[in-house]
Amino acid sequence: NWSDAQFTTSSTLVDGDYRVKVVATSLLTPSITETLYLPFKINTPISIAGEIADMMVGETVSLSAITNQYAKVVTATLFNGTSQSKNISLAKSPSQPSAESIAWEAAYLIPADSPEGDYTHVFTAWTDSGKSATDLVANRLDALAITSLEIKGYWNHWRGQTDAFGTVLANQPHRFLSYEKVCITAMVLGNPDEITLRFSPGLEAMHYTNAIGQHYRYVDEMGYEVTFPLKMVQSAEATGSPNLSKWTVDYILPLCKETISFEEVRRSVPYGLTVSAIKGSLTKSETIDDIDMTGNIYDLLYVQPSYK
Repeated sequence: NWSDAQFTTSSTLVDGDYRVKVVATSLLTPSITETLYLPFKINTPISIAGEIADMMVGETVSLSAITNQYAKVVTATLFNGTSQSKNISLAKSPSQPSAESIAWEAAYLIPADSPEGDYTHVFTAWTDSGKSATDLVANRLDALAITSLEIKGYWNHWRGQTDAFGTVLANQPHRFLSYEKVCITAMVLGNPDEITLRFSPGLEAMHYTNAIGQHYRYVDEMGYEVTFPLKMVQSAEATGSPNLSKWTVDYILPLCKETISFEEVRRSVPYGLTVSAIKGSLTKSETIDDIDMTGNIYDLLYVQPSYK
């Protein structure tokens, strides 16, 4: 009996059939030998799953992939099959998930002149022997996007507080009073040419007639009329990215039909607003469709009576 012999196969061996040659030699008569061939197979599995974050023209996109432990090189071909095609090498991540798998990562700054559209990206992993596996990942490249949109009231009456009469109010940030000033803020990626804002017709009306026939004009209360669409103004506030900008506009809401009464009775469907970012021939829009109106600011103004 002879001790076992162990050896490590080379990582460069391609898949296929191999043999180990074992030779026994006589100690007494070295010229006498016996040869035995032990067959074995090399079959190295290779796998990859790629992932790519949301893509925006002019922004840096993160790439990641998970392979099994046999992968030695990982690349990604972005915008595969187009004139924008770009080969990226991924590096092993500082943090690894397990001994059986490897995490890879990379980043790529998307050129500012890249056309918007849907693309396919190819992630490829190789073993040392040249065996490979691929994963196709589809993603959309946007040249313009509204990443956030909010409307806030300066009165902000329905904020979950207890009012002067001991009533606990609901927390409804999109519920306002007629004649309340509101601020609309949009965060936009892609350096738009302009940002415009439209409300539902009831919130743009410069004239209002109530249920008993009384007529009100916006100009009588505010001293001016407002024309639509409103043009939002870019803020000078730093956003942390040259491709991300903040846009705002203030507007005093007109007298209009209420959607919820002070007694919490639903009167009609909510109003809405739509913000549109415009860049050349490209337009992207976002909508808020749950704007409720209750009474007006004068309903909540109280004057302390004086006594003589």
